[in-house]
Amino acid sequence: MVDLGSGPARYKDTLKTRELCVYEGAVIRPGPAGAVCRLGREPARAAGRAVRNHPRLARLARRTLEQAGRLRTG
Repeated sequence: MVDLGSGPARYKDTLKTRELCVYEGAVIRPGPAGAVCRLGREPARAAGRAVRNHPRLARLARRTLEQAGRLRTG
């Protein structure tokens, strides 16, 4: 199973074989261990936000993923 992330996108429709509703969350205790956990998750989230907030990067990522979807179904 591959998680393609949240939100709708055409490439996801071409790649999926079925749809499963998934929820995300975390319970993190306060303190040093919790801070380390949060810091470990932040780089990936920041990269995703950077791509979504930069129209040219978002367009390139969308195009690349759509091409991968066409290769899969072609």
